[in-house]
Amino acid sequence: MKVMDRLEQQLNDTIQAVGRYPLAFSFILSLTIANMIMIESNDSAMYRFSYTFVIGILFSLVFEHLY
Repeated sequence: MKVMDRLEQQLNDTIQAVGRYPLAFSFILSLTIANMIMIESNDSAMYRFSYTFVIGILFSLVFEHLY
């Protein structure tokens, strides 16, 4: 039972974090998808998107935290 309670608590914490920082979560999701495409296609131009998403994550975290 303790394992289920712990999993439920971790899921609730994750949902709260996504609710608190939705823009950062969308950038992280976009970065994950861009990395999957980059790995599959061996396209070096996708690195620009990766850098853009990382900067977007950092800026969104800072500004959402300040707000």
